[in-house]
Amino acid sequence: MNFTIATTLTAVCLALQLILMPFSASAAQEEGECVGGRQIQQMISGGEIMDLAEALGQAGIDAKPLSEPELCNIDGQLVYHLNIINARGEAERVVLNAQLN
Repeated sequence: MNFTIATTLTAVCLALQLILMPFSASAAQEEGECVGGRQIQQMISGGEIMDLAEALGQAGIDAKPLSEPELCNIDGQLVYHLNIINARGEAERVVLNAQLN
């Protein structure tokens, strides 16, 4: 019985994230210039930024992404914006440093 409740709750949380994701993306774009997908991969391959796994590790976050990251230039700083499932099992929007040190 508890497994069914947990599965249903997880499905509801994921559905809410998918519904709210366009609003979150718009907010990120208002903060600065953002790119995604192929452009992020090109910047990682070119040694311009760290990959998402490294950025999560440096921030001490052990979580699964719920969304594809966006790379945004905020006041000259390159940061990842993405949604994750945190340690409490809740969806959370995070901003991570993407710049190589």
